[in-house]
Amino acid sequence: MELLQLRYFVTVARMENISHAAIYHMIPQSDMSKTISKLERELGTPLFNRTKNKLSLTEEGKCLYLGVQKSLFALDSSLLEIREEKNPNVLRGEVRCLILQHRYNLINCIAAFKHEHPSVRFIISHRSRDFTEYDLCVSAFAPAENDDICVPLVEEPLKIAVSASHPLAGRQSVTLPELRYENFLFLSPDSNIVRILMSHCDQYGFRPNTITYIDDLKCIEKYVDCGFGVAVVPTVSWKHLDFTGSILLDVDEPFFIRKTFLFRSSLRPLNNAARAFFEYLKQNFDSNVEHS
Repeated sequence: MELLQLRYFVTVARMENISHAAIYHMIPQSDMSKTISKLERELGTPLFNRTKNKLSLTEEGKCLYLGVQKSLFALDSSLLEIREEKNPNVLRGEVRCLILQHRYNLINCIAAFKHEHPSVRFIISHRSRDFTEYDLCVSAFAPAENDDICVPLVEEPLKIAVSASHPLAGRQSVTLPELRYENFLFLSPDSNIVRILMSHCDQYGFRPNTITYIDDLKCIEKYVDCGFGVAVVPTVSWKHLDFTGSILLDVDEPFFIRKTFLFRSSLRPLNNAARAFFEYLKQNFDSNVEHS
């Protein structure tokens, strides 16, 4: 049993997919499959339940995963300390960020931190499927079960954007039942804004009449302007959008807000750069956001 073999096993367990794990480690899928099969033969037990599109850990696999994960955490933490002690006066290293909310607001934070620490390198993803090996995540919901360290970043009201010609455009506010027959525009079915809207609509016993998903934020703005549908607008994170041909209405609904958090996993060791950026965001995110 080899260290690299165990690292491969942990990646497959986390991604629940042989091919994705092979891509992450930049090896052929066949080599990844052989490695996992060899490990199972050595232990004399299956580690995964195999279905057509997904792998899941067996009870034996879960036991091994927990033990190996803890061991790798201790090992990687020690290696990080050794490497970083060589250059104690210069903050350097790689910071992997998964940014699912406030993409534009975080640009200023990242640029300011990079200006202070030019030797730090950032890897930034805006899609959860791009990679799972991130140091921290900005999201309304924890993207992974192990993201157990959570820091509140911002709480923003949600408003409804309607076209200037919409019958409700002359109002200051609107109730959700008044919108039951509207066509709502969202970025994706997995959007946290969809979840928030649905949970509030459920309290009134209805769901929106139709929903259209548009994967371009600027296009949502234009579709609203031309009267194609209405949108639920986070007033802080979408501050950069003009909605010049639209009207933003308050919603007469308590707690119709979105909360965004900074997540990280206690099981994943952070280098000094990632730790410093995590603390920097906690202290400086709000000052880089223009609140409405």
